[in-house]
Amino acid sequence: MGKVAEVLRTIINGQCEQIGADVLALEIMPDHIHLFVGARPTHTPYKIVKKLKGNTSTQLRRCFPNLHFLGYQKHYKKFSNLWAIGYYCGSAGHVSQDAVKRYIE
Repeated sequence: MGKVAEVLRTIINGQCEQIGADVLALEIMPDHIHLFVGARPTHTPYKIVKKLKGNTSTQLRRCFPNLHFLGYQKHYKKFSNLWAIGYYCGSAGHVSQDAVKRYIE
């Protein structure tokens, strides 16, 4: 998954730059990613996630036409999309940036 992860990292960094969000930490796992961004209060978290999931899926499938899943065994996957519908989004207002970065790394 090395090349896919490298392209995914580039896409995420570019999309975050385009929307004005700072990538503070990013870890790409075989079946999910952890992403910590700094964004203005006017950025709605679900819109950031929607944009990133949509754009990464489209661009990864352009680069890798045979890509159907990100590294986990296909028989565990019960959906046809590259990304699952759900996601977790949380605020880091009650902990330091360093604590979140350490967790992600």
